[in-house]
Amino acid sequence: MVRAERKDVVVLGGGPCGVAAALAARRLGASVLLVERYGFLGGTATSGLYGSLCGFYTSGPEQVQVVKGIAWEMVELLSSRDALMGPVRSGAMVVLLYDPTILRLVLDEMVLREGVELLLHSTVVGVRREGGRLTSVRVCTKSGPLKLEGKVFVDATGDADASFLAGVPVEKAEVLQAGSMMFRVSGVRTEEVIPLLLSGELRERVREAVASGEYDLPREDGNLIPLPREGNFVVGFSRVPVDGTDVFSLTRAELEGRKQVGECLRFLRERIPGFENAYLSEIAFHVGVRETRRVRGRHVLTEEEVLSGARFPDPVARCAWPIERHHPHSRTTELRSLEGDNWYQIPYRCCLPLGMENLLVGGRCLSTTSAAQASTRVLAPSMATGQACGTAAALCALQGLPAPELPYEELRRELEGGGALL
Repeated sequence: MVRAERKDVVVLGGGPCGVAAALAARRLGASVLLVERYGFLGGTATSGLYGSLCGFYTSGPEQVQVVKGIAWEMVELLSSRDALMGPVRSGAMVVLLYDPTILRLVLDEMVLREGVELLLHSTVVGVRREGGRLTSVRVCTKSGPLKLEGKVFVDATGDADASFLAGVPVEKAEVLQAGSMMFRVSGVRTEEVIPLLLSGELRERVREAVASGEYDLPREDGNLIPLPREGNFVVGFSRVPVDGTDVFSLTRAELEGRKQVGECLRFLRERIPGFENAYLSEIAFHVGVRETRRVRGRHVLTEEEVLSGARFPDPVARCAWPIERHHPHSRTTELRSLEGDNWYQIPYRCCLPLGMENLLVGGRCLSTTSAAQASTRVLAPSMATGQACGTAAALCALQGLPAPELPYEELRRELEGGGALL
């Protein structure tokens, strides 16, 4: 039997984008259902075990903050629990360091205190579309199939799953960015490792190890991310070719990623001072996927617009993250930064899939080119576009408006009232 649930706004995907969308919609008085395939929220920020929050600041000497709003509320909660450090500079980027485990608790608190209804362990498997409107989404659960009805839907799945099933035009690069299998190491003598990171000596040691032929390391520019808990580091040395929309590719990537964890740990113990007695304390729940489908929207953000600091008449978010591309068969990462402390705007039209009236998209599957997505995909702009989608979804649901017809000035007023920087 298929049981139906109906809400004003249904948000599909409980990663950072989806959480921000659900909170924004609920705060405007809409009834909201947030649907997530895992048993906890946060997407790759929690399940992928990433240790750095990216995209809050420009890369120049002033380190200008470009994202606030709901994303910054999350940061402040992490800080209040001693689970945050920074901002710190990492090469050409400025990041915040955090504890992914504590983030799970923070996100639970944020959505539950606002009255967002959660549906965990639920995977989108089908949709029903009538003309330019979605009428329902079908999810698979341990209780059997459920039909979720809504006035407006937000696709925050990262892979554009709902949009793809609805027949919305999507694109996927011929060569997708590589994924990463992150892991946590404990028992590290932090005071010996930090000087290696600051001096750049770590990278030299990696290059020497690769040149020796004794280690099969997939990256020369990997990251050691210190966590707020002393003696703990998240390690980002993995690089795995993967198509996150192909279950066979995902299976191969999971196995290869865990194999790389063992090799990377061996290198750290044998070649990096401070890691001699370190031990593996946690592996990510799954390989972290950077790029899959991108929705074709009413505007497609381009590489040129990113690097030139483009401005638009309908901005819903700022972003300053470099174009950061992890090519699957390279040991180095392509980085192209904006000049100085420049930033660009993401227009509302990037959230509006072609041909749809009541579907919005944000986060990793935003309407961009592949190169531009390598900038917009990180956490802070994903949460900012999520907040924009949730705000627009609530306004449209409560007023009976198609998303493309929502007056931009009304959307802007609500976003700025919610702390967003435009």
